[in-house]
Amino acid sequence: MEQGLVHIYCGDGKGKTTCAFGLALRCAGTGARVRIAQFLKSGDSGEVTAMQQFDNVELLRAKQGSKFTFQMNAAEKAQAWLDAHQINYTDRHIVEDNPSAAELAAWHQMSGLPLKKFFNTSGMLYRSMELKDKLPDMSEDEMLRLLATDGMLVKRPLLVGDDFVLAGFKETEWAEHLKNK
Repeated sequence: MEQGLVHIYCGDGKGKTTCAFGLALRCAGTGARVRIAQFLKSGDSGEVTAMQQFDNVELLRAKQGSKFTFQMNAAEKAQAWLDAHQINYTDRHIVEDNPSAAELAAWHQMSGLPLKKFFNTSGMLYRSMELKDKLPDMSEDEMLRLLATDGMLVKRPLLVGDDFVLAGFKETEWAEHLKNK
């Protein structure tokens, strides 16, 4: 088996796509198989249209709006992980569609976690309300009612399954819970 080559073009400035596609075109013209992975560039270009004419060229393009993982928040990382593992899910923006106290109570019970784990302790609202000092003196009912007032207080992402709830994105924990689902 003949071994291929990998070329990586990155950095600031112009010319990376033109250079990469030019080399790919030369290779494709000889009948060799070519695979191009293009990240962080959207829209069609003349190069993309031309490459799509070749049967021996596979063009893999990132979804519009894709980011590198170091640029993502926890919810975006979780969605990317679910997508990469082809796991179906319903996306609920809990800041806009805040969970009720009853939903939160049910999720808390299914999770087996302390209720404090459902608070977004990194959030500005949590800090501005000085909840770190107030939560220890609050009852569970008071905490649930408070969480239900504003989705910004709720830890994200929440993964709610039929028989489990996970608060926050921890890849190994999600993989363990979802491996047979």
